[in-house]
Parts: sequence; structure tokens; C-alpha cells
Amino acid sequence: MNPNETAVVSPSAFRSRCGYHACDYATYLKLKRLNHLIAQAKHLAAAQWRFDRKTVNQGVRFQPILRDGRKVGRRRVDGAIRRPQCPLPYTLVLLGHRKRPAIDHNWVAELYGAAKTPSPVPVGPLDAAALGRAMVLLGNLDGGR
Repeated sequence: MNPNETAVVSPSAFRSRCGYHACDYATYLKLKRLNHLIAQAKHLAAAQWRFDRKTVNQGVRFQPILRDGRKVGRRRVDGAIRRPQCPLPYTLVLLGHRKRPAIDHNWVAELYGAAKTPSPVPVGPLDAAALGRAMVLLGNLDGGR
């Protein structure tokens, strides 16, 4: 390329100091937040699955009974443990010999990776349908933040 020529950049490519990206910075931050919320949802799904497998007496908590600052016994406290709630539906997948909860939102990680990874040449825009789906999901998970 001749030094006097200027590179033609497509209007959908966004330039950063590292290269070209498929979306602007504000969209990238939204995808980053959505990816984080889905990781949290996967954690909550595992916690909910663990809680649902417990028997009734495994969740019992006791509080010490104190008299003049000394412990003289203990009493049962009801309602001390709350069931964790996963905001996304999950399915149980057999991994090895055990069932594990799985959330099928790998497309968000792929979209986030495409937005995050710079390219030395201008790249095309992200898929508009997938991006719209991601923004709707972000609105549902984030609670209008």
C-alpha cells in the first residue's frame, strides 16, 4: 500500500488502538455484562441443584441459647436457609457419572468473544438478530439497570 493512500474502513468496523472490532464500545460493555450475568446464573443453577438434592434435615440451623453470657443449649431456627433461584432455565446433563445443571447460552460467549477480539483488518458487524436477542436477554436479567 502506498503511504499516500488512506485505508478504506467499512462503517461497521470500529477502530481501537489494538485493531478493528465488530461493534462499538458501548455494545461491547453490554455484552460483557451479559456474559458475566450468565456466568452468575450458571453458578446459581448449580447452587439450586445442590439445594434441591438435600433432604429436609440437612438444612436445619441451630442457634445457641445464652444465659449470663454462657452457652447453655441450642434451639432450632426455621427459615434460616433460602433456596437459591436461578434466573435462567437449566437442564440436567450427564457428565461422567453425575448429573450437572447446564444453561444453553454458549452463543452469548461466542458473541462476546467476537466483540472482544481485535482484528488487524476491518471486520464485518455482529449478527443483528443475535445482538437483538442478547439485548433482550440482558434487559430481562439485569432488571432494567
